[in-house]
Amino acid sequence: MSLFYRVLLSIATLGIGMGVILLIVILPTVSNMRVLSQAIDEERARIENTTSGALGLRSTASDVQKVKSFIPKLMELFIKPGREIELFTLLEKEGRQSELTQRLRLGEPQPAKHALLALPLEIELKGDLVNTLNFINRLEKSPLLLPLESIDLQLNPTVGESNQELTSMLRGTAYVRK
Repeated sequence: MSLFYRVLLSIATLGIGMGVILLIVILPTVSNMRVLSQAIDEERARIENTTSGALGLRSTASDVQKVKSFIPKLMELFIKPGREIELFTLLEKEGRQSELTQRLRLGEPQPAKHALLALPLEIELKGDLVNTLNFINRLEKSPLLLPLESIDLQLNPTVGESNQELTSMLRGTAYVRK
């Protein structure tokens, strides 16, 4: 056989040998690597879900601790039992400072959520618009929680005066701790 055929036969044998090695060894290994990669991805996703759930619980627990530190401050927003007079004193003081005449009416206490009593309250104010707005602004800045539900305004025409008297009816709810 000539040298050319021998080289060609050697190359063909080498190619067939490499093909057999490729089919027997390398392709199954690549296939197994794909399966292993998928298993790793699934395990990573499972661990991330488990870890994020644990982190969520940890952050929730820390949030609860933060809120617990604010509870005493929040409880100061509510009127202490038997101390409802503080509300009337505050309202009268704000009315005097705003140069308004006022009439206060307190409704019957009603049970509210979370160990509170809701006290319906009506405040009738008489004075000019600027003083009424000053009173409402001071009421918003007061240390007690007194959400207003409605404000009714009525202009009372007075003959010969440039400042007309305004009658305002504020309705809200004061909250008292039980």
